[in-house]
Amino acid sequence: MKVGFIGLGNIGMPMAKVLLAAGFDLTVYNRSQGKVHEMATIGAKAASFVAEITETTDILLTCLPDVPTVEQVFLGDDGIIANTRSGQILVDHSTVEP
Repeated sequence: MKVGFIGLGNIGMPMAKVLLAAGFDLTVYNRSQGKVHEMATIGAKAASFVAEITETTDILLTCLPDVPTVEQVFLGDDGIIANTRSGQILVDHSTVEP
């Protein structure tokens, strides 16, 4: 099972580290690539854009800072919904309004 994680902020980074420590095949993406590279040094795979992580994972988790970012990542032209596959599980952990 390949897991993806988008959003490596104050909440997302620790969540992604727990998944990696638990042995999941984890690919990560973040707008600031420094955090992606940090995760890659401890075993995660790095994604350079949203479509790349969406196309290569079975479960995709997000933890994003605000509603506009959630909308862009999920609904943007190169976002999650435009690139999702049948049967893929999408979970948003963002602490924003529904």
